[in-house]
Amino acid sequence: MPVNNFQRFMDNTEDNIQEIINKSGNSFHTKVILSLREKEWNVLISPYYSDNATGKAREIDIVAEKLYEMKSLGVATAYIKIQLLIECKYTKDEKKKDTVFWFDSMSSNKVKKHIQKISPLKEDYLNGNEHHYLLLEEAAKLFESTKENYENEDYYKAIDQVLKAYVYFNTINLNLDDQNKTGPPVHTIKYPVIISNNFNRLHGISISGGKHYRLMDNFVLDLQYAYTDREGKYKNDYFIIDFVSFEKLQKYISDIEKNEIEKLKYILSLPI
Repeated sequence: MPVNNFQRFMDNTEDNIQEIINKSGNSFHTKVILSLREKEWNVLISPYYSDNATGKAREIDIVAEKLYEMKSLGVATAYIKIQLLIECKYTKDEKKKDTVFWFDSMSSNKVKKHIQKISPLKEDYLNGNEHHYLLLEEAAKLFESTKENYENEDYYKAIDQVLKAYVYFNTINLNLDDQNKTGPPVHTIKYPVIISNNFNRLHGISISGGKHYRLMDNFVLDLQYAYTDREGKYKNDYFIIDFVSFEKLQKYISDIEKNEIEKLKYILSLPI
């Protein structure tokens, strides 16, 4: 191959490779991974699992976990492991890429029962801001995107993927770092999370009507979800999914640490 043709071939190859990198959602995926690692979270990248209903192989973008030590009189009495099952959602900040979420009030009793189901926090300790779910009065119930794009389908896919992974891994002791094999008990709390690169094209409106508004803060979507468990049994349960903007990922983690972790430090230090 003549030198000029070879150089042209190499230039085109380099351009093609860079185009793949620039257009890939994996760039945002890796950005989330690095941000979590920077804050000393253990990260498992794109683990595969078998769908309970179909037996097909599926993946979740990230499983991240962090261990928190609970002490009484300077002695470790228990550990809390926060595990995040994460789908990364990259949205282009372009015209006609908008998505609207309809919000309605959350049932306080339903939320508290859900918290008791997924964590050691029991009803006697759920009177205020002891959990980041309790900081919110409303949850997204519905959503719709402009017809010219596929964001609507992508959000359905992200919700379905994160819930399928949550259901599958919820009954599995997925240990990312082999810490604490013996010693005080480990209480694992798992959260399904969708992390978006930004909320620039996300909007909210109340189900009761009124003016729509830009979504600026992290929010949740709650829903009833019918599924098949690992034993092949049909179930229909209540779930809450955190929607987190990448720029407020550390605030999301801080809210968990300031609320449920601090409360659990107190509860788990109490004498039995």
